[in-house]
Amino acid sequence: MGIVVTERTEEGEDTVLDVSIDLRHNDGVDMSLSGNPTVMAVDDLQVFSLFRRRRLSTTEADGNPLIYALKDLKGYAIDEAGKGLMWETAGEIFRAWTCPWKPTRIAAIPSRHSVSVDLASRIAAFLEVEHVPVPLVHKRTVAEVLEEAEPLKDSSAVPESDLKAFKSQLGRLSTAPPGKTFQMKEIDVRVRQYFHPWRVSEEAKDFIGHDLLLVDDLIGSGASLSTCAKCLVENGHSVVGGMSLFSPLDRELAKKPKGARRKRRRGRKP
Repeated sequence: MGIVVTERTEEGEDTVLDVSIDLRHNDGVDMSLSGNPTVMAVDDLQVFSLFRRRRLSTTEADGNPLIYALKDLKGYAIDEAGKGLMWETAGEIFRAWTCPWKPTRIAAIPSRHSVSVDLASRIAAFLEVEHVPVPLVHKRTVAEVLEEAEPLKDSSAVPESDLKAFKSQLGRLSTAPPGKTFQMKEIDVRVRQYFHPWRVSEEAKDFIGHDLLLVDDLIGSGASLSTCAKCLVENGHSVVGGMSLFSPLDRELAKKPKGARRKRRRGRKP
């Protein structure tokens, strides 16, 4: 089960890219039971993804049209029937999978769009635990991220192999408005681990003592989830793992680690 993208022209000559689910192939996004979920390790965080992103055989696209359509971005669209079929398929994959953790709360990574929250609430229902209704972290500004990252260029924290790319990224980031919300997707994938986009929210303290499963809509390098987990652990929370709707592209997926279980990440209570 994959996707098909079809162009249509609306009144006023606006072009809409309709995304539909196709049962006959796994192009663009592999939604098959046999191929999912996939798993990758980011630092010591284990992350499972329900759908495997693949390149469309007809284009150079990187498998993003479905997530663009779900977020109503870049001219892509999907109808309610298509969304319903996608969520039904995600549920089938989840129910056929054995969850390696026993989280007591499910928390979505903050986003302007509802996809991660929708996924988190569905996972909470499947696991019969509560969904965290408030953001546990907030995104930092560019100025806040730069303040923490700048000193790293003169330390041993960034290895020589990454230093050139890291300094180049610092230069590009320094030209952005200081008050702009930091976006990890704008950072070179090779050096994302050196930038920390989150600060813990005031509401997060109410969830210390719970075992958290973090949820994002799409995984690229996994840096957003892993840095969010690190931020929470440093503030006394326990993070058991991560989940996403869409995996990295096939070529970026790490080999599945041996065994399904990993040691829980637990922070010290402040």
